[in-house]
Amino acid sequence: TSWLPPMVSEGGAVQAIFADSREPRVALAALGAKAGAAAKRLILRTQNGGAFWDDVTANLPGTSAQGVTADVASGTIYAALDTG
Repeated sequence: TSWLPPMVSEGGAVQAIFADSREPRVALAALGAKAGAAAKRLILRTQNGGAFWDDVTANLPGTSAQGVTADVASGTIYAALDTG
């Protein structure tokens, strides 16, 4: 069906999204910086179809994320950043 957008004040537009094909309620979203704001980028996760989004950015550098994917079996998230 449809997703609810992440409701966070720090992030900008969604640059990339990963959805688990076996569990469609689980997804990751890479957000760019909001226009005119500090260079804050976010990696968000939902486990309930977008009703709630958790910030899983941790200590990633403040560069643009161009892609996001995950290894569901191990629980590992991979983010493609401008810095590598």
